[in-house]
Amino acid sequence: MKIACVIIFCPLMISLFIFSGCAMMGSLGGEQVNYALAKNGAAVTVSNISAGRDINTVINGVTSSDEWDKGEGWECNFTRRRPEGIGWNRLDPRSKIDYGSAWLETQFKGEKIINKITVYTLDSQKYPASRYGIKEAWIQVWKEYGWTNVGEIQGGQIISKTNLDRKSVGGRIVFKFDPVNTDKIRLVVFQSNDVNVAGGGWTSDNKIENSVARVVEVEVTGIQSKPGSGTFDQQRIEPAPEFYLQDINSQWHKLSDYKGKIVVVIFWAAWSPESQQEVRELNTLSHYKDQNVVVLGISTDEGGAERIQSFVQSNGLNYPILIADTGVKTAYGGITKLPSTFIINKDGNIYKEYLGYRNGNLIEVDVKNLLQSQINN
Repeated sequence: MKIACVIIFCPLMISLFIFSGCAMMGSLGGEQVNYALAKNGAAVTVSNISAGRDINTVINGVTSSDEWDKGEGWECNFTRRRPEGIGWNRLDPRSKIDYGSAWLETQFKGEKIINKITVYTLDSQKYPASRYGIKEAWIQVWKEYGWTNVGEIQGGQIISKTNLDRKSVGGRIVFKFDPVNTDKIRLVVFQSNDVNVAGGGWTSDNKIENSVARVVEVEVTGIQSKPGSGTFDQQRIEPAPEFYLQDINSQWHKLSDYKGKIVVVIFWAAWSPESQQEVRELNTLSHYKDQNVVVLGISTDEGGAERIQSFVQSNGLNYPILIADTGVKTAYGGITKLPSTFIINKDGNIYKEYLGYRNGNLIEVDVKNLLQSQINN
């Protein structure tokens, strides 16, 4: 069942989390606006909703759980089944939703520049978040190529960009991120604290989870430009999120150590045919090593270095292969498709990003263009 209404809601993440990196805030100018309010004109759609509830209440500005028993907030019962013979990390991220989830999507009245999402889950003395809150979820924004994660909740922990400052989920969940231009956001819940499990242990292919998602209010905050202040540059180059990862030879790599060089970062997996093709093609970029061009492969495979060592050797990959953690995947938008490639300029900013396979020749053209711009400047 799908329900729509004229409101502006933003399902983008949960409880006291701070997604660092709002460096551009000072340059935007203007006042903070909550676009996730009915009075600001938005539309809300949900995967399902319990009887007796009004979806419009998630964007009415009421963040307290006091009126929950009177119908305030969104409630949705849903079932998630474990994929047969496959761990969650081996799934195409898009398929994860298909195995069972509840989602809430908010459409804005036109495109808005946003940089913070706050989700208020059910949390009161009668209904504590520890029993009725959210345990696993994605917060997403819509970009021209599809949904992109700006934050995650895993095992009741809010995952930050660096994976170093996890925080426990409570009744108020805050995500801050670099300003994004979008016309809608989405909260996807995979598991709540109110869950019943049937069918055996986690390794059982028959495992079934029955959860209830409960959200009281969603706030989506952005910048409304003051008259005469100009508009935000939609084509700005965004800083590449920092990471500190170990490669398959136990060497550590920090992205900022490569500042001053052009860095091609590719997220891939050995089980993905498209990934296999692109990581082989990127070997050709070794010709530009003397021009300060670096390739870093980040493997998302389960099992770590041992699982991919033979593939790397048999295919002669001539650049470092790092092992991904949850933090780096979240920081780079959730990696909703493999391979995903990010081209980072010498200043440490993302110049281009590609979701899905791109011919190595196209990547090489981008590298050449960056090298040429350095000469011209």
